[in-house]
Amino acid sequence: MANFFTVPYLFVLLGGISDFSLDFINSYSNKSKYQSNYKAFRAMLNKKLCLTIGDPVFHSKGPTIKTMSCQLLGISDEYSFIPYQTDLNIDGEIAKLKQFIIDNNVAGMSVTMPNKQAVIQMCDEIDESTKFMNAVNTVAVKNGKLFGYNTDWIGVVGALKGVTNLDGKKIAILGSGGTTSATLYGLTKDTKNITVFNRTIEKAKNLAEKFGVNYDLIDNINVENFDIIINTTSVGFDNENESPIDTSKISAKNIVFDVIYKPMETKLLRDAKQNGAEIIYVINVLLYGTFPQVKFYTGHELSQEQMKKISDFFAK
Repeated sequence: MANFFTVPYLFVLLGGISDFSLDFINSYSNKSKYQSNYKAFRAMLNKKLCLTIGDPVFHSKGPTIKTMSCQLLGISDEYSFIPYQTDLNIDGEIAKLKQFIIDNNVAGMSVTMPNKQAVIQMCDEIDESTKFMNAVNTVAVKNGKLFGYNTDWIGVVGALKGVTNLDGKKIAILGSGGTTSATLYGLTKDTKNITVFNRTIEKAKNLAEKFGVNYDLIDNINVENFDIIINTTSVGFDNENESPIDTSKISAKNIVFDVIYKPMETKLLRDAKQNGAEIIYVINVLLYGTFPQVKFYTGHELSQEQMKKISDFFAK
């Protein structure tokens, strides 16, 4: 069990974070010695490759969670999980990624910001729920075709229901992007007592009307009118002093959670905790949303006991 919770990212497999590993991940299209050396290395290991794509991405815990899952499932010798930094909204990046998938034994991709909508262009098929959300966070590669799914909503609902009953709760959702859409998709299965807040009223209106909920400008939010506050914006990312809303009136009656993972405890969460609110870290959302991805990639499903083992590790 000593090696159970290891992190076999590409740069670990190659002996540490190095110019070799980072250059390969971000400059794979160059037909260099790096690419040929890595192909030979992975051919020796005979592993399928699963990517986590985003920008930034190297801090993501997704590859670690999936690696731990495969170790528990007894299939860790079949898969390698690595981060791959890219912004698919930039011209040429989709073509590069497609070529990488063709050239390598890629089994799937986990998709993070800012790629959840742009990646849809790459998919041959997406399921009905994903079409409705207009956001993909999971891509499975089967027989050369890319199939898009979304497990973000499973993560959000699972994390919330782990601490509270949604019956009668008033929910404020901050944001209007792909994660917002997935959050609304999941929560509106149980309640419509939701208000979407955004800086741009038109974006809030479009989402709210799509899901049959309320909307308003984020500057108009009164947190005292809500039980649950969910931040799906990027405000606070990599900035410990930024919050999307005034936190002074958050109180012990509130449950607050933030989808931002860097820092794990944002100003919004830090202030909410100081004010007595119950807080939910994004790692809980990530865990609930990542476990289904493992099944999409591998065809193997984690047991409740196995999921608890991984959750307990991150709760330490």
